[in-house]
Amino acid sequence: MAEAPEPTLELLVLADLHYVGDRRRPCAIPQRRTHWALELAERAVRRALRQFRPDAIVFLGDLVDDGLAAESATDLKALQLTIQKFGLPIVPVTGNHDGFLGSVSAAFGVRPGRIALGDYQLISIESQYDAADATRHSEADL
Repeated sequence: MAEAPEPTLELLVLADLHYVGDRRRPCAIPQRRTHWALELAERAVRRALRQFRPDAIVFLGDLVDDGLAAESATDLKALQLTIQKFGLPIVPVTGNHDGFLGSVSAAFGVRPGRIALGDYQLISIESQYDAADATRHSEADL
């Protein structure tokens, strides 16, 4: 009898979008062209779906360019609304540009912690960074 194949986990990973929805808002690094990030993320998902069926989309931090800007919550929500229409689970991970603790979780409607994807478990931890880009977690947080 043939052995059952090992279960697989196919992830589409998008990182460092640095999205800014309003072209008039300045970015410290103009070469980033941050206003294109939403369209480029959507194109990346469409291209991936033509090639394979990911089990989830993972955002690896720095979804927005300045998470402390007043408009960052709107930008995060725009990302969430654009990507959710593909019907795949979304696993957002906070980066040092994403602002206040909880802002990414609130925009995407997911809490940090254990995420079950088929036969796999992912652990998401939300971090708050200080001005020196340092973060610390207590054992209770982990």
